[in-house]
Amino acid sequence: MGTRSCTVIIQDNQLLMVRQMYKGEQFWTFPGGSVEIGETPDQAAIREVFEETGLTVDKVEPLFETYSEKIQGMYYCFFGMKWEGQVKLGHDPELHNREQELKEVRWIPIEELQENEEVNRVLPLIFEQLNKGQLQILGEISAILAALHVRFWLRGGWAIDFLLGRITRKHADIDLVAWVRHQGRIEKALMEAGFERTPISSSQTDFCKDGVDLQFCYLTRTEEGAIHPEGKSQWIWRPDALPLRLRIFQGLSARTMNPRQLLQEKEDYKRIGRPTRAKDLQSAKLLKEIIAQTNLIY
Repeated sequence: MGTRSCTVIIQDNQLLMVRQMYKGEQFWTFPGGSVEIGETPDQAAIREVFEETGLTVDKVEPLFETYSEKIQGMYYCFFGMKWEGQVKLGHDPELHNREQELKEVRWIPIEELQENEEVNRVLPLIFEQLNKGQLQILGEISAILAALHVRFWLRGGWAIDFLLGRITRKHADIDLVAWVRHQGRIEKALMEAGFERTPISSSQTDFCKDGVDLQFCYLTRTEEGAIHPEGKSQWIWRPDALPLRLRIFQGLSARTMNPRQLLQEKEDYKRIGRPTRAKDLQSAKLLKEIIAQTNLIY
């Protein structure tokens, strides 16, 4: 069959997929096809997206390449970085309507594609591309706070990823916690490093740099020693919420909040009536798996 290329395009945690009929078999796959004579693999990937879905891709980045026994040739997979247009099903003018291999094109939520081997193969690579900027910012923050001898802990989705050792989704921001006694030094150092500061409350300050949003939640203790966010003494955290163990992921070292505390937060939010989002359900499921399948000592 020769060399083939495909393109992965993601929007709002959904993947652009085409349903094909090939040799009597129907399956969902990424837009793609054969590399024609005179084309480079990336040029073929961009052309195939337009022909099959109607989208114009301006830029792609390589995800992986491999030799495929199935097609007896090289298989290239790209990530669509910039694209525009309206999705519409393509048509091969050389085939009659009943012979068309393309049957459907649509955006499909990632969670509905968990059994798709092709999707599972590229998801970690996709998430790495999407979160590259956040990892760079996290590395910068880690270096700044290390120089100050200030401890911080990851919270939210990035905490889960460091606990699992893999990126599970595209993250909207970076959630961090630190002791309130360090607040002044943290904020001064980050602003000197070019971070834009937005105070939210006595317990939270938001920052932004290079399009990456992050927030610090500041913690303190009651007279009895119980941990809680500054100004929210009614919200008591677990005594083991902040383990000292450093975790290494993609060359970065950081502490993470106890997964039991992270899970308790999800349950606290539900109890006070905060709407449950799809990513909250996914996070709760992963946290339960972490707690059940590992013998973490905090």
